[in-house]
Amino acid sequence: MKNLEFYKHYKGVIKNAKHHAPVVIDVLQPMALSIISLADENSIISARKSKYVDGFTNPIKFRINGVPFYTAYTHEKGKVLVRKKNSIGEILYEFDNTNANCVMDAMEKL
Repeated sequence: MKNLEFYKHYKGVIKNAKHHAPVVIDVLQPMALSIISLADENSIISARKSKYVDGFTNPIKFRINGVPFYTAYTHEKGKVLVRKKNSIGEILYEFDNTNANCVMDAMEKL
């Protein structure tokens, strides 16, 4: 998925989050910017609005330096999780509005 195409689609995710997931609304813009700026070219392969996959919504799969990552919102925790490899991989970060200011720095460490 091209960066511009991803961001246009992700704007819909942000719009939905204002109503359905306000506890992470401050996380979404820096998360999108981090993915766009850090992901390998054409490696963003999924960003589905309001689609439940493995218990998560709005999953995004991408690669940084060839390493796969997975991020999605979990209603159970009320957080955006960043995992290594896939939806069941090691949880590297958990974000909500209380630590949204840390998103870009954390993503740069992936």
